[in-house]
Amino acid sequence: MSAMSAELETLERLQAAVSAEPDNVLLRARFARLLLEAERFEEALRHCVLVLDLAPGNKEALDLAVLAAGKVGGRRRPSPSLLAGWVRAWAPRPSGPELPARHPRLGWSPVDASQRQPGALRPIDLHLGVVEQPGVTLADVRGMPLVRSRITSGFLGPLRHSEMRRLYGRSLRGGLLLYGPPGCGKTFVARATAGELGASFLAVDLGNVLDMWLSYSEQTLHEIFERARAHAPCVLFVDELDALGRKRAQRRYSVGRKVVAQLVAELHTVGQDAEDVVVLAASAQPWEADILLRQPGRFDHRLLVLPPDHEARESILRARLDGQEVAGLTLEELVVQTEGLTAAELIDLCNEALLSAAEASPAGGPLRAVTAADFRRQLAAVQPSAPAWFAAARDHLRYSGESASYEELASYLRATRR
Repeated sequence: MSAMSAELETLERLQAAVSAEPDNVLLRARFARLLLEAERFEEALRHCVLVLDLAPGNKEALDLAVLAAGKVGGRRRPSPSLLAGWVRAWAPRPSGPELPARHPRLGWSPVDASQRQPGALRPIDLHLGVVEQPGVTLADVRGMPLVRSRITSGFLGPLRHSEMRRLYGRSLRGGLLLYGPPGCGKTFVARATAGELGASFLAVDLGNVLDMWLSYSEQTLHEIFERARAHAPCVLFVDELDALGRKRAQRRYSVGRKVVAQLVAELHTVGQDAEDVVVLAASAQPWEADILLRQPGRFDHRLLVLPPDHEARESILRARLDGQEVAGLTLEELVVQTEGLTAAELIDLCNEALLSAAEASPAGGPLRAVTAADFRRQLAAVQPSAPAWFAAARDHLRYSGESASYEELASYLRATRR
């Protein structure tokens, strides 16, 4: 069988599976990706819109939609006219009751919707990030007791109680920096923190700020902070801080230095506000961020987020399997076998095992149940990323003299002898 024939057969199998389970977000997103790889861009875009209608804010579908729309339009980025027709389909919809006029825990006053500009969502909002109303809180963060405890007592406590800040000198003029190996759930923890506060959540990264028109990067960054203020109370989450705010000495062009300066200015402005916007950030290499961003009043509160422990792995696997039984393998056995994997690797493991079963199902027939063999194949192919990260982190702390700045990490490395 030729490669093209195999590709067509795979597409046909997945199309049959999607037809059999039209609400299966995982299958439809995978089908959209394969359509994109097969250069069937309009079909890929249509399925991305359907995924985003089922799961508003789904990052994979959003990324695929941007790529597909750009190909349909013959440009690197989709044009506003192309986006206008489908941007509403994936806009996250508020879940649960509306926020009260004044937040009961923080005394925040959310912006009245009647005071906002008319129109649900402009095409430019795609570039500035999507504002969500998180449906999760810290209670949904399984395992990670130290993470939850540190956020609750060391970050949320002073935020909620002005008297505590006054007595103990705790100020939230500085943001919270979550750091650790990639894929360990830093974004989920940040979203859960926003949910705990009853605040909106706006996540941005380097791609939202830098564009082909680099001279507009500082203005874009300012607009992102303004967007967070417009949806206050809001948790603004800056992902990959080390990429956005890399050390100025490592920048070849002045634009990167201007972005760092603009980010520092925005953090200072947020610190002077009535704390309607809380800034969190994540980084796999926090020591690569510019020293200006790590000084007091900026991202001076740091919290290590490690690979999921036993309880967290069980929760992730149970949620991804969604009640499906794995023939020949218990959930407890799978939890033990996946020790050391990051949250992202666990999710990918489940996705690939489930899709392997779907692709092996007869065209037009019922989906085959996932088996232990499906997981064994995927586990054999997984290359855990955390060990390499810990080795690099250990070398950095050993030779940089920054162990005092990352005492939590240093203590963990000593205790585990990684």
